[in-house]
Amino acid sequence: MKSQSLSDNHAISLTSASQLEKTEVSSCHIFIDNQIIWTMEVVEGSNQFPVPIVNVVTFEMEETILRTRHIFLFDKANRTAEINRFSIETGFDPYLTNNLKILPSSFIGFDLKGNFKGFLKPTRVVIELGKTRYLLQAVECLVYEILASKINKINYDTPDVKEDSSILQISHIGSKVLVGKVHR
Repeated sequence: MKSQSLSDNHAISLTSASQLEKTEVSSCHIFIDNQIIWTMEVVEGSNQFPVPIVNVVTFEMEETILRTRHIFLFDKANRTAEINRFSIETGFDPYLTNNLKILPSSFIGFDLKGNFKGFLKPTRVVIELGKTRYLLQAVECLVYEILASKINKINYDTPDVKEDSSILQISHIGSKVLVGKVHR
């Protein structure tokens, strides 16, 4: 992929809500609010099959368990991908698990393991954590990279992460709804 550079003003205009709404399918999906950030990028793995890479940054929330059955990738026919495990890089062999403890004020990145044939560009990505269902927004991958760059500039040790988000002009993206019960 050819690298592209944009001025800060152009980058800001690309992350406006009207630009984000136009993308129906993408390899890149994101959710941002004041409590949590979810990113998911589907890349082509070494075996030529898609590999979803998920990152989550938490701010003001309680400790919660995330299970593989709480992540949904949808294709154009509204089928969901089969997710078997989370894979976390350790520097040696990857650590494989069916659930992750998501802690407050933390960051974790992981790959999804399963059958993702036909899911290189999902139409929807939904993640349920605790009592909340997060609907990640499909975005153009260039916009995703710009947002990821801004997210990486947040000072997570600051007493007010919201202020950093405001200074870096990171707006809320995606939507969330409360679900009736906590999924276990």
